[in-house]
Amino acid sequence: MAKYDPLEKHLRNSNQRPLTMTFANIQQIIEANLPQSAYDWRPWWANDRSHVQARAWTNAGYAVDVVHPVSNNPNNSYVTFC
Repeated sequence: MAKYDPLEKHLRNSNQRPLTMTFANIQQIIEANLPQSAYDWRPWWANDRSHVQARAWTNAGYAVDVVHPVSNNPNNSYVTFC
């Protein structure tokens, strides 16, 4: 199982659009910390299927709409999928 497979499964089971999740929520789902680049580099959240993390949400039929990273604070950082 790939690191972001649990996120894909979670999104596939959701019928909510848009869906806003904190980074902490995502970390609980994948049972791992997001990399520092998720906080520092907006392109990490690009809907580019060449990136393993993006395949998780695009395979589930979602796209990232809004990202609000708060330097290393997973409880105040969030992403909105649509």
